[in-house]
Amino acid sequence: MAEAVAEHFDVDKIHAAHRQLNVAIRLHFAGDDPVAVLTLAWAAAAIFTGLANHRCPERSWDEQVQEANGLSPKDYFAIIRRGQNFLKHADKDPEDAIHWSVDDTEALIMGACINAGLLDGLSPSAYVFKRWYIAKYRSKFPADWEPGGEATKFFPNLAQMSDEEQRAFDARRVDEVEAQAG
Repeated sequence: MAEAVAEHFDVDKIHAAHRQLNVAIRLHFAGDDPVAVLTLAWAAAAIFTGLANHRCPERSWDEQVQEANGLSPKDYFAIIRRGQNFLKHADKDPEDAIHWSVDDTEALIMGACINAGLLDGLSPSAYVFKRWYIAKYRSKFPADWEPGGEATKFFPNLAQMSDEEQRAFDARRVDEVEAQAG
């Protein structure tokens, strides 16, 4: 029998963002629709960015990326919100199309995970995604960086797996961490 759908619900912004991020991660690891993943990731990232800029602006991921790349806030947000604005403003150019990479979606999810961790801690899904991202993109991080070694141990032989094998392994890791969290 199908579950009844609630007629209404109450949720605050940080919990809404966590829920969006968790579903985006699950869909991503399941190899589901990349537009749906991107839409949920953008929504969560926007909330986490707003909250991080309000609560701890000096430590937000967005601030760190701006500094590291010499970007003004205007330039940074034009880049990071390009896809969000494309989806949101269909009335401005109804025939427009966007070219977006899965790597960009993964970077967006990673940034949302980092801001989520600063604000409220990581959900099991975000914890696994953060480790997976570091393991997948290990070459972008310093060789002696401790979280990189931990991520590689958590996701051994990731580089030798096909995308399909990676996603199945990643989804199992999320299930394992959720079961441990109880």
